[in-house]
Amino acid sequence: MKSLWIKSLALAGAIALPSHALIGLGVHLAPGFGPEVKKSSGTIMPDGTNPQKANRILLNTGSVSGLKGLGVKLWLDFIPVVDVEFTGNVQFGQYDMAFLLDTAATGGPKYDTTVVKPGMKGPGVSDKPAYIRSQGDLAILYPFLKIPLVKFSAGGGISYIVGTPVLNNSFTKKALTKARDAGTFNPETADANAISDVLIDAVKDKDNYAKGIGFFVQAGAKVKPPIIPLALYADAKYGFLGPTISGVSGGQGLTVELGGAIAF
Repeated sequence: MKSLWIKSLALAGAIALPSHALIGLGVHLAPGFGPEVKKSSGTIMPDGTNPQKANRILLNTGSVSGLKGLGVKLWLDFIPVVDVEFTGNVQFGQYDMAFLLDTAATGGPKYDTTVVKPGMKGPGVSDKPAYIRSQGDLAILYPFLKIPLVKFSAGGGISYIVGTPVLNNSFTKKALTKARDAGTFNPETADANAISDVLIDAVKDKDNYAKGIGFFVQAGAKVKPPIIPLALYADAKYGFLGPTISGVSGGQGLTVELGGAIAF
């Protein structure tokens, strides 16, 4: 009987300990809902290209709805009244891309399709081109409900957003025109590989990135078992404003963060 009382008191003491972490560092999945890469189709060769000497090349790209994502989070819960969170997310969506080559003017077939693989590499990204968005968030949250093990909070914050260009026909034509004017691309002798090289350089050029400030509202919950320095969290963020990216519709959309953390 004495042993049972001791165990009961120990359990009650453990539950009574502060179960909401003051500091946490976590990693999470961060899928995005709302942003959509739009389909594109059209000619891409620079204006003024002689159609009797060069292949007529069109570009088709597919659409993507929603983004995959990963992120990290740091939260500080020892500030009076409110909690502060810092979050970094990288989200991406891959799309199909193919050239249509009309080589009839130079004795070849009409509209021979060549699938394009620009060789873009990154976490979860294969040879298909991808729209990639990175985002840093600062959130101020109010914990409106605390119960044993779980804390619910809501608030909002500010984001710094960077997005890569979408390789649609409009962007590609501009990139090829710039390369032609710089003397690094000859449209009269170009093939799919030469065009892919120009596109890779254009995507790597940070001057082509879209950058800007956005805002978001957020609600979520954290689960922190007593004593164990681990926690689980789930957040939903809806973003608005931010940079406009040609070929991407749907605004900043909704991001869901589901992860685990080391928390004390």
